Amino acid sequence: MRLGTILKIRDEPILKAIYEAVTAVHAQAYLVGGVVRNLALSRPLGFDYDIALSGKVKEIANLLAERLNGSPFALDKETGAYRVVVKSWEFGVGSSESKAQIHIDLLPLKGKDISEDLRKRDFTVNALALDIHAL
Repeated sequence: MRLGTILKIRDEPILKAIYEAVTAVHAQAYLVGGVVRNLALSRPLGFDYDIALSGKVKEIANLLAERLNGSPFALDKETGAYRVVVKSWEFGVGSSESKAQIHIDLLPLKGKDISEDLRKRDFTVNALALDIHAL
């Protein structure tokens, strides 16, 4: 990934809020799937973020919802997954402003660490991960 891309995404508000929330509760967090693919290809991040977490999923969901003025809810009670929906996120597109709905899925790690989690995923973009602290 290019240095310019990394510096640009450090200021991206959704990623910054995720970083601040996971740091506040001392959790490990990894971007997984499509956002990582988009970063690698220098494309816009998109509107769906998948985050694999070492723990405290509900607490992080609540913190993110508070910081982003979103709504948290259990996505899958059995696995402990949560989703935060931000209904009216404004972002710049050239000289105009647009609005989009953002989904942030927060998933507990499947296994003892991210390596084990990724081995349990399919072999598409879902098996890509980036430590949020590395950004």
